Amino acid sequence: MINGVLFLDLKKAFDTVDHNILLTKLSFLGICDKTLHWFKSYFTDRTQQCYVNGYLSGKVQVKSGVPQGSVLGPLLFLIYINDLTTSVNHGTARMYADDTNVSFSGCVFSELQRQMKKDLEHLESWLIANKLTLNTVKTEYMVVGSKQRINSLVGDLTLSLNDISLRKVKSTKCLGVTIDEFLTWAEHIDNVIKKLAIGVSLLRRNRKVLKKCDLMNKFLLLDEGLTLSVNKVEGEKSSVAVEKVHSTWTKESTEEALFNVSFNVSAGELLMIIGPVGCGKSSLLMALLRELPVTSGSIRISGRVAYVSQQPWVFSGTLKENILFGKIFDKERYEEVIHVCALDADIKALSDGDNTLVGERGVSLSGGQRARVNLARYIHLHSCSTRRFF
Repeated sequence: MINGVLFLDLKKAFDTVDHNILLTKLSFLGICDKTLHWFKSYFTDRTQQCYVNGYLSGKVQVKSGVPQGSVLGPLLFLIYINDLTTSVNHGTARMYADDTNVSFSGCVFSELQRQMKKDLEHLESWLIANKLTLNTVKTEYMVVGSKQRINSLVGDLTLSLNDISLRKVKSTKCLGVTIDEFLTWAEHIDNVIKKLAIGVSLLRRNRKVLKKCDLMNKFLLLDEGLTLSVNKVEGEKSSVAVEKVHSTWTKESTEEALFNVSFNVSAGELLMIIGPVGCGKSSLLMALLRELPVTSGSIRISGRVAYVSQQPWVFSGTLKENILFGKIFDKERYEEVIHVCALDADIKALSDGDNTLVGERGVSLSGGQRARVNLARYIHLHSCSTRRFF
């Protein structure tokens, strides 16, 4: 037997819930009369506004979606997509919020492909009927089996929908776990070990100078940023000096990730690195953080280094709580952080200001707002004064 898995991705799932369809599904579950009318009043007749460059737009009625950041929002969405599994006839569907995957099994590629294609078409029909959209760019599929079984197979499995080819992957992240085609878990274990190694090293270097709660905060914020122990170079004109750096992905690898890179960044200078996908921008940052092995050349850093990941993390609390992250509130320092992170306009546009509940994974914030909150948390946590960063 050979197995296949579809990893589905929906476009703006929470924002495209149809109110009339949701009311029908609530009625089908036995919710009626005054209770149903209450639900209708809860998610209809809502308005939204945009605040850009000091200008506030007029109000526009929100005609679809569940209220984000609310307690009932996720529950209403789960009720809305609960019957999605009825469209799966050949596979087994597994759902968690808007993350859905469907697994299949067959003896040969042709049988597996037929099953996956049929259910994919049924799923699309269900989504269209419920006014949801499948994101064909992010929807993936993977063939799963033993290394011997997969290597012995003849041919390949391809899937497409509406003449758009879906992406076949050898590994993917599902609910925080990296799954590979052989189910070895090697890639996931490597990721966990790497994160733990960084955390243990960070705790060890700071154990004598920080309180226990500060050490825990540093460990929890590993994905948001790191503060490295670096020696300040006396008389050094550049804050960052990179000279003829060559780097590889691993110490054993011969393939170079960086080739003969040189540049200087002076104190207070802003440097932007621009290039196409795969040109080495992230690799360069990893080299500066000592996360990528440098085979030759030198990297000298004078002062502290702040790294804020491109995938922001926020927890289900208020915007203010996300920035303070357990630290004592200092009004002057807090307002300075808000200003340098360009959050002033965002806070003014929110009805409850910085006391606005951001919701699970920051669903009530835009991508840019989550990134700015992410940056503000790091600066507030790791600096006595933000001026040293700017």
